[in-house]
Amino acid sequence: MIALVLLANVWADGGPRLEAGEAQVDAGPSAARREKKPAQLTADLEGSGLLPGEVVTLVLRVRYSKNSSLDAPETLPEGKGMMATGLPKRSLEADGDDLLETLRYPLVILDVGEVRSPSFQVRIDDQKLQVPALPLQVMDAGPSPQAPEVGFKPMVVLRPGPPASFYWVLGLIGVLALLALLVRFWPRAQGAETVAPAVVIDPYEQALKDLKLLRKRLKQPTEQRQAWFELLAILRAYLDARFGLNTAESTSEEILEASTETALPGVPRKGLKDLLDAADQVRYAGAEADREAIADLLDLVEGWIRKAEKSQRSISGGSA
Repeated sequence: MIALVLLANVWADGGPRLEAGEAQVDAGPSAARREKKPAQLTADLEGSGLLPGEVVTLVLRVRYSKNSSLDAPETLPEGKGMMATGLPKRSLEADGDDLLETLRYPLVILDVGEVRSPSFQVRIDDQKLQVPALPLQVMDAGPSPQAPEVGFKPMVVLRPGPPASFYWVLGLIGVLALLALLVRFWPRAQGAETVAPAVVIDPYEQALKDLKLLRKRLKQPTEQRQAWFELLAILRAYLDARFGLNTAESTSEEILEASTETALPGVPRKGLKDLLDAADQVRYAGAEADREAIADLLDLVEGWIRKAEKSQRSISGGSA
């Protein structure tokens, strides 16, 4: 006969301990004829709750002789609505002439209603002890009767590296640095563009250049009156730029009066008067003015400008 003690105990939230049963039989043909004591095994289910998804522990306590050894499986088959989630934790302690070994198998509840733990065997030397499937009644919790807690704090997820605010602050510093560079160097660049040195054009050189272009145009058919206006415009531009007069809208008489009133040194007034009189004759001649008359007038203007420029330079050289 084999001695076997089976205890099914379930702990749930500090509730009462439930015993599934106990059985003990003779472990051998005759205890007196054997040196080893009968092996004993108890099986308990321990846990803090009886809901799907919660973990319970199958606790096996095996008492056997010091001359024997216990062989128990590390992985368990799946039970009814319950399965193992890891390897057992084993602990061994001496109890007089016997050894008391405890094995704890973690199990997870998968279903509601009546569930059962896995059924398997353990071996003590040549003896096989059957661990039965222990029943457990699991109730469906349903919705919680309590109102949800208001003002709960969300879970804080910690990630490796600096916090997200660090990158925002770093980006803001970069933008501010870029703005500072723009404020510092942009006005300087703008000032460099606006302070470009102005090109000073000599009135005398400009007048000769314009007269040369007008002389080339006279070789082609053109309106004589338009050439006269351009010629007088060149003369007025030279007088204004060189002597500081304002003759853009002045008549011949007003130009002579302005040159006399300002008493400009080095201005050949008689030559200027003869030049303006000749210009008026060409102007009022109208259609009778031909290309030769305009060319002669152009020669007079160029000659007077050269004479006036020579007089100005001699006066500037003498005063220096």
